[in-house]
Amino acid sequence: GHGEIGQMQLGSATASPEAALFAPQNQLTEILPVAEAMPEADLYLNTPAQQETWKTPEEFVARILPHAERAARELNVDPQAIVAQAVLETGWGQRQIKDAQGNNSFNLFGIKAGGAWDGDVARKRTLEYRNGIAAPEYASFRSYSSLREAFEDYVKFLKDGSRYDGVIEQKKEAKQWGFALQKAGYATDPKYGNKIASILESDILQSTFNPGYKSL
Repeated sequence: GHGEIGQMQLGSATASPEAALFAPQNQLTEILPVAEAMPEADLYLNTPAQQETWKTPEEFVARILPHAERAARELNVDPQAIVAQAVLETGWGQRQIKDAQGNNSFNLFGIKAGGAWDGDVARKRTLEYRNGIAAPEYASFRSYSSLREAFEDYVKFLKDGSRYDGVIEQKKEAKQWGFALQKAGYATDPKYGNKIASILESDILQSTFNPGYKSL
């Protein structure tokens, strides 16, 4: 994964997305009674796949936050880091990777399909860095049915890959995450760590994680 330039994604052990799916507002009414009895985070964690939608960067962050918090506990990192990585890979949720039918793949972390993957696949044009030079190429990415499945596979991907042992063995502060992943070979983009650190300073993430935050 590695952020997108225009319609292209920046190369990584993974890759990136394109325009999100927007559900008509009336599709959400059937779950509103549940919201009254359930904390918002729990509601998002249990949202049916066909209702996994968002229209704005703020909605995207709110939607993925409970999933990121759960994944962060397993990966020994501040959840802000996981949110920032998903933001980078998807252009704030607005450039989702689509499958052949045009459906959202929910691949928020640019994870490529590879030989070990036997699930659904989505093809996308991406930017990969070879010897520091970016070049476009097509790649196959893992496709998921929901945010829950996407985050569970992201955790499994990092835990199963021995190259990431050093990344998740010791607790990481948010700003260390992108640099640690980059060093382990997650992304080919040489600025991957810097980009995630920059997103952490954005008004949206600052206001999400620091209640008293006021933008300048």
